[in-house]
Amino acid sequence: MRILFISKWHVLPADTGGKIRTCQVLKGLARRHEVHLVYNTVGRPNARGRWEGRALSGHGCSFGRDAGGPGDVPSDSGFLDGVRCHAVPTTTPAQRDWRYWLALGRNFVHPAPFNAHKDRDPALIRAVSELCHRLQPDVVICDFVQTALNCNGIHHWPSVLFQHNVEAEVFWRQARRAPKGTWRALFALQAQKMLRFERDMVRRFDVVVAISERDKVLFEQLYGCRNVFVIDTAVDVERYADVRPDRRSRRVLFIGGLDWIPNPHGVTHFCRRIWPLIRAEVPDATFEIVGRNPGPDLAEVVSGIPGVTLVGTVPDTRPYLARAAVCVVPLYMGGGTRMKIYEYMAPGLPVVSTSLGCEGLPVRHGEHLLVADSDEAFARAVVRLLSDPEYAQRIGQQAASFVRQNFAADVAAVQFEGHLRQAIRLFRARRTAENNRSVKGASARA
Repeated sequence: MRILFISKWHVLPADTGGKIRTCQVLKGLARRHEVHLVYNTVGRPNARGRWEGRALSGHGCSFGRDAGGPGDVPSDSGFLDGVRCHAVPTTTPAQRDWRYWLALGRNFVHPAPFNAHKDRDPALIRAVSELCHRLQPDVVICDFVQTALNCNGIHHWPSVLFQHNVEAEVFWRQARRAPKGTWRALFALQAQKMLRFERDMVRRFDVVVAISERDKVLFEQLYGCRNVFVIDTAVDVERYADVRPDRRSRRVLFIGGLDWIPNPHGVTHFCRRIWPLIRAEVPDATFEIVGRNPGPDLAEVVSGIPGVTLVGTVPDTRPYLARAAVCVVPLYMGGGTRMKIYEYMAPGLPVVSTSLGCEGLPVRHGEHLLVADSDEAFARAVVRLLSDPEYAQRIGQQAASFVRQNFAADVAAVQFEGHLRQAIRLFRARRTAENNRSVKGASARA
């Protein structure tokens, strides 16, 4: 198959759950098919013609233009071997820029939610249209519903929406957890907009690919979707094959993007409410917080808490996994599935999570991880794993076997390929039915 994959930004560096999942799918598809990735990038070519863009996080790649079309660039650092990349330059204001807040203000009178409205780019729309006509793809994939406003005209080809969350649910959960007042009202407004927007957009695609059975049911019940299919959350188990957890350690670890609201919210709650209970039982316990772009608010929260270290952005999380004894997922809002849980499990680390943190994953409490929702129960679970290395090892080894046997990265790519073929079949059936109706209508008028 010839596949066109549309992403708002480059999928590298793969530093979020969504990017990791997308990379796994792209790599798997590229082994058997011709895959083209089109995306926005921010930056400029340097004197040597190398493209330096924020979206590529410093990875340079040659940038070419022809007749105003999207630039063709090679896949980055061998990480996406076989994927042909098409970079489309754009400008976008940072959150601290006044233009960002002006756009947010204007969004109050726009029907689309802000995260979709701000991601619409006329240059990307033109590039997608040009690539569709030039490549004549067998199927077109849109990554995340927020990207859908850049996909005008793709519906002349079989189309798939890859949904990593039920986005309206994410906003509603943020609204419920936000402080009363302006922020809660803002999240509630965005949730209402996303509910309408997501309902409209998912119906425009031949197939919707969800990442859990739970999300599939929500798409069917909330939006009346009929062609929703699921891929498993998977992990590159070979990447963690050489990681050996330190069973003698008293170190607790959290890894996650700290610029995604549910993560700093959960970590802040853990530090303030749960960590003092753990330290009371295990005075030499330490807690490391690893993740990209930590904000000043989180730094202020942890600065005065004994035993807590805010590490922030790191090039490789594996050294931190190797010296940890327990990993935690204290999440109280969000959606989709947490890939970080399988990444903790792959090297054999025991995990403590809230119910929402492991939502959508086929894991069992007491066998693959420990699940706790109250502060006291969460603290007891962490203390038990720190105090009983044999029990921690048993939970960790069971989790590692479970992930390695069932959720290796190739699994998701094979499932995704099957859903692409289903989209092609549904598209052809729809076109045949439309043509038959046209013929009958013409005959009736004659």
